[in-house]
Amino acid sequence: MNNIVHIAFFVAFSFSAVTLVFQLSLYRYKQDRKYSFRNELPFELVQGTDVKFTNYHYILLFIVALAQILFAFNYLSQIYSWYEYLLVGSLALSAIMFYLLFFVKVFEIKKHIIVVILQTLAVVTSYFAFGLFAHISPFGKQNIVFGIIGYVIAALSLLTLLNPRLRRWPIMDKRVQQDGTILILRPKYFMLALYEWGFIALQFLLMIIMYVYLYI
Repeated sequence: MNNIVHIAFFVAFSFSAVTLVFQLSLYRYKQDRKYSFRNELPFELVQGTDVKFTNYHYILLFIVALAQILFAFNYLSQIYSWYEYLLVGSLALSAIMFYLLFFVKVFEIKKHIIVVILQTLAVVTSYFAFGLFAHISPFGKQNIVFGIIGYVIAALSLLTLLNPRLRRWPIMDKRVQQDGTILILRPKYFMLALYEWGFIALQFLLMIIMYVYLYI
């Protein structure tokens, strides 16, 4: 097996852990409150910290995204089937979109939604493609269990995208103050934030599943 796969895997997870701890600590220091994964978006975690550290955050995130891309392009020693091309392509695309989620502000609404859609579809596709690879590839280790895992997670992830509540993500909570002014607040559980962080988690989970698959 290509050693780059091992290096890329551990770099992706170690740097993402360092980045997350770094960001959460600085965010709490700068904002004087904890960051909430349930109603705050990934880009807010970076841009809510001290400006002088922003470039360091993006460098660390770039290393994580690059490690994911290297993992994708070196996972298969040779590519023969369409679903193997699909697996590599969707993994690489999800890595690029992962980086952009921390970069594109929600105020740039069209760009942000395009990034979110591409990232979620890339993650769903990569699970489906991995399911096919693990299940039927004559050049891989055929394993129905890993194939089913890929199919099931892909199907469940796709179903969540059909959630009708997702269309109402821009709707905010309104609170009327004593002086009559209306305060606009995000709901306790902000759908867009939940989906963005949820699919990021699924993206890293797939890397773990694929890495374990190499040793069965």
